[in-house]
This record gives sequence, C-alpha cells and structure tokens, in this order.
Amino acid sequence: MRKHFIAAVVCLMALLTAVPAFAAPVTLQHNNSSLVIDPNGQPEGMFNWQVDSKDHLYQQWWWYRIGNGPELSISTLQLVSSVVSDNRLLIQNYSAQDFDLEVTWLLTGGAPNSGFSMVKEGATITNKSNSPLYISLYEYSDFDILGTAYDDRGTRVNPNKVQQIEFPVLVEESVTQTPTHWQMDSPGNILALLNDNDQDDLADQYAIYGPGDIAWAFQWDFVINPGKSAGVSKDKSISAVIPEWNSLLLAAIGMVGTIGIRRRCR
Repeated sequence: MRKHFIAAVVCLMALLTAVPAFAAPVTLQHNNSSLVIDPNGQPEGMFNWQVDSKDHLYQQWWWYRIGNGPELSISTLQLVSSVVSDNRLLIQNYSAQDFDLEVTWLLTGGAPNSGFSMVKEGATITNKSNSPLYISLYEYSDFDILGTAYDDRGTRVNPNKVQQIEFPVLVEESVTQTPTHWQMDSPGNILALLNDNDQDDLADQYAIYGPGDIAWAFQWDFVINPGKSAGVSKDKSISAVIPEWNSLLLAAIGMVGTIGIRRRCR
C-alpha cells in the first residue's frame, strides 16, 4: 500500500513539474530593450516594447480563421508549451484539433542610448488532419511611438513593408511572404474586423494614414495539405533615426539657406 502511495505521489509531482506556467506573462530582455508577451493579457499578445526605457508598443498579436469560419485570436487555442532561451527568445506552441501552430519571437536590442531594437518573429502552421486545411493567418500591430497615440504617420512602402513614424523614431515591419490582404487604419476599425465573428478579409486600404492613432494588419491565406506546413516570418525594428524624407527636407532647407546667403553676398 505504501509503495502505491509513494508511486502516486511521484507521478503527481512529475505532472506538476512538467506543466509550464502558461498564465504568467513572459518578459524578454536584450541590451537596451525589453518586451512583454502575454496571451492572456489585457491587451493580449506582445506589448510594452521598451527601447532605452521608452515604450513604443501598445499591442501586437495573431488571429486565425478556418475556412469560412470567424476570425479568432490564437489565445483561444490550447497553449501546450512556452520556452524561453537566453532571456531573449520565446517559442510558444499551440494546438487545435486539425493543426498545430508555433510562434517565435527573438529580441535583439542595440547599444545603450542607440534607440535601436529589433524583433524577428515567425508563425508556422502544420496540418495534422487527413484533409487540406484552408486557413487564414492575421498579424495585427498597434504602435504608440514614444508612448503617445495620436500623432503618428503610417505608410505602406510596398506590399511587404510598412513604416510608422513619430519624429525622430521610425518603426518598420518587413515580411518575407507577400500578404493576401492588408489594411492600415485606426485600431478600432481593424479590431472590429478581427473580433466580430464574421468572415471578413482585410480591406486593402489606406496606404498612407495619419497623423493619428495608427494600426495595421496583414492577412495570409493558405491551403495546407495533410502533414505539410506553411507560415510567415517578419522583422520589426525601432530606430531613432532621421528618415529619408526628413533628410531630403533638411537638405532642401539647407540649399534654400545657401542660395539666400549667396544672393545677399552679391
């Protein structure tokens, strides 16, 4: 009887130690940067991206849609593992009946007071059913540069790149897989599409937006055969630089000033 009791206790302890603490938010740190990832947070997802102690991110997260079903946050999936390496890499694995989803974040901070930081992010879907999987993946971003929300400007530079600026800070996102649909808009309008239980595609609108409170989202539509995988990867960066258009503006102002000086000299 005592042996059975000890065996039961050992099994229980093994189960308890094998279950990761999913509910707790994860904080990644590297050099001058830190960020928080919490699937159960308010807001859910990645937020509080601090670079040299200045917060630039309100929310970034993933949604998905199966076939003609509603869009759902990946927080509705079962989180089966969450592993942090070197305080800067997080790998989370989610599971559903017909597919598995792996999401990764790698934070790379810059030197102190450089204003630079980067996150490499990826999402991979694996079809574990016996039929083709029709699935859409959505990635949503709401940056509040320098902690303010109403004076940013956004530009869809090309089908794979978005920029957002509040002088002198530039946020840039580049994706390796061209999205099927995209949208730059107010946060409320995009979140309404992602949370309304309808079968909505992003609207492919507003390549230039602002000044104001800006968000953007990308949508990828996949057909994944049984046993196969598909996904996306992207880079997000924050840099304290003067963007190209500001450099040109300053150069133009300098030229005007030089012309004025020459005229006065004559």
